[in-house]
This record gives sequence, C-alpha cells and structure tokens, in this order.
Amino acid sequence: MLYPEGTRHKDGVLGKGNRGVGKIIYDTRPVVIPTALIGLNHWKFPGIGQKAAVVFGQPLDFSDLYLLQDCKETHQLIVDRVMAAIAELLKAEGAYIEG
Repeated sequence: MLYPEGTRHKDGVLGKGNRGVGKIIYDTRPVVIPTALIGLNHWKFPGIGQKAAVVFGQPLDFSDLYLLQDCKETHQLIVDRVMAAIAELLKAEGAYIEG
C-alpha cells in the first residue's frame, strides 16, 4: 500500500500526489485500487468511538501512460490520475474539501 500524498492532512484537504509514487507505479505496473480514508483527519490519539471510513474504487488503467517515455512528466500524469480517482471517491461520499 502506498500513500500518494505522503502524509495525512489534519484539515482534510486532499493534497498533491508525490511524483515518486507515479515512478513506482510506472516501474512495477501493479493493480492500483484508489482508496479514500474518510474522517481520520479529525481523530485525536488516543481516542475511543471515533468514526472513520475506508472507501475503495475500481482498479485504474494506466495502459495509455505506460506507452509514454519513462520520465518525470509521465510519472506525474500517473499520480495525477490516482489523485483524481481518490478525489472522486471523496466527492461521492460527501467528504471532499476543496483546497
């Protein structure tokens, strides 16, 4: 499992994806399932009874991007697609916060 943002944002705003994640995907060609973690940004540790959800999307297709050159721009396009899919999951759950 990779976290494309690299961190959890306490304000709930979806951050920019790390291009290095795009490079890893380009090199290894895994099945990528976008996943949204909802509510974790409000958790205070330790705590009991805090609500959160995990939402899974459909596998992403990068076949068009795998045809492109192995370069920074391609890696960014890959991670941008991942982040767009996560944003769509958040929107569908009413949890998307515009940054």
